[in-house]
Amino acid sequence: MASPAAKRTRDPSAPAFPTNKEAPDLPSKTRIFCDILASRADDDVDAALDKADIRGVTTADVEQVLRLSYAHPCAATAFFHWAGNRHLGHEHHSPYSWNLVVDILGTNRLFARMWDTVDSMHSRRLLSLDTFASVFSSLAASPGCSPLKAFMDDTPALNSLLSALCRADRLDDARAAILVARAEAGTRPDADSYAILLEGCEAAADPRAARVVFDEMGSLGHAEVIVDYLDDMIFDGVFPDSNTYNVVLQLLLEGRELRKAAAIFSEMVKNECWPNEGNCARALRLFLDARYWETGIKVWSCVVENGLPPLEECGNMLVSKLKDVRLPEACNDASMQKTWLIVVSS
Repeated sequence: MASPAAKRTRDPSAPAFPTNKEAPDLPSKTRIFCDILASRADDDVDAALDKADIRGVTTADVEQVLRLSYAHPCAATAFFHWAGNRHLGHEHHSPYSWNLVVDILGTNRLFARMWDTVDSMHSRRLLSLDTFASVFSSLAASPGCSPLKAFMDDTPALNSLLSALCRADRLDDARAAILVARAEAGTRPDADSYAILLEGCEAAADPRAARVVFDEMGSLGHAEVIVDYLDDMIFDGVFPDSNTYNVVLQLLLEGRELRKAAAIFSEMVKNECWPNEGNCARALRLFLDARYWETGIKVWSCVVENGLPPLEECGNMLVSKLKDVRLPEACNDASMQKTWLIVVSS
């Protein structure tokens, strides 16, 4: 079915908006609904619709009424909500009906209400490129309004666009949109922005793109989304490899998210994925500086047991960090005391 935006290209001699007057073969209930919307203010629509006492309102009825109600945007929106509440349930409105509401509001330059509707569609995962074709067309037709700037200046709007692009398997365009938003509009993507991109990477089975997204999420401070994404991967039976774990560990360490880094370190070692040379040295230094003695000793033990580089550097660092700390304060159990004695005696 053609998008609502496409329906605006019509004979210039036609009326500004189609109405039920130009559709003689309409079902009687559709005509009644259209007449009510044409004669009522939006705050009076519900009572009039209830009084009409028409039963069996369907999704097709809603779509047909909306297509004929562009001249009455507030009343049309009220009808949409009324039909959802009384007959369909909002979750059962068709995506096309939602797109029609967006198009009606945008065509009539009711942009605040249009964006509210887009947000509602986003929360229901109903956004499509047709939605954004409609929004873009409405913004472009409004004097003094830049469609691209409207998307790029507002993070929720940007996220809605990213969601639509990823759902249409246009991951590269979504990644480009984020770059443009940051470079040209100065818009800072939030955690949701990157969660949407990671879902797009997963759907596209593109690990290289996911790694780039991981990197961007870490200098911007969205490490918590990475950890959640790893949990989702494992829940779905897709287990991270050493490279993935090391990227995540590095980002958490660089962001000083030490509790989360300690948990990821334990998980990766449990799965026999070893930290690389840079992460070994970085983790040991940060954990010891923060007096995470037990985790620091675990890192050292992992380095020794698996012969990981930089072995000598890590040993020297451990001695240097612990030499001025009294043993009872630093080491609270026998295994840690044994490790300490081995280090200081070497």
